[in-house]
Amino acid sequence: MQNSLHTRAPWWLTPVCALIVLFLVAPTLVVIPMSFSDSRFLTFPPTNWSFRWYLEYFQSQEWRAATWVSLRAAVGTTLLATPLGLAAAYAAARVTAGHARWLRIVFLLPMALPVILCGVGVFLLYAKLGLNNTLLGLVLAHTCLPSRWCSSPLAPPSPVSTLARRWPRAVWVPIRCGRSET
Repeated sequence: MQNSLHTRAPWWLTPVCALIVLFLVAPTLVVIPMSFSDSRFLTFPPTNWSFRWYLEYFQSQEWRAATWVSLRAAVGTTLLATPLGLAAAYAAARVTAGHARWLRIVFLLPMALPVILCGVGVFLLYAKLGLNNTLLGLVLAHTCLPSRWCSSPLAPPSPVSTLARRWPRAVWVPIRCGRSET
């Protein structure tokens, strides 16, 4: 029996994905050598090499404090967004037909607003709640604002969502039997 997860991709998909990855990685491949420049301005390729900007970073209390805030916000956002996203995905997959329409509206309504309006709305709400310039406010904003793009139940089923629905059979049976399922 042919498994729907193992269908062959069209021939053109591999070069398109390779171009997309190159497009996303190429700026990093340019920025990393530029970070070792001793110049006051960004130039590529660097004329002289040095650790000037790394020394500036590690000697600056402001940059280290900002990095620490970013790391704490990332961990807090991860710990909050992961269970919420899991619960939203579970609810979207098991909602009844009567509630599906309302769930779609709830998920799609924030997508109709431009990001700048969401940001201004969050700022005004946080001003009233006293959450501006707090770690909790940063974590809540980073948890709520991007979730509008990743929790829409309108996307067509993908192999990953098919696997998620069959999770116990697709994952545990091959592990228990010691072989992969075909």
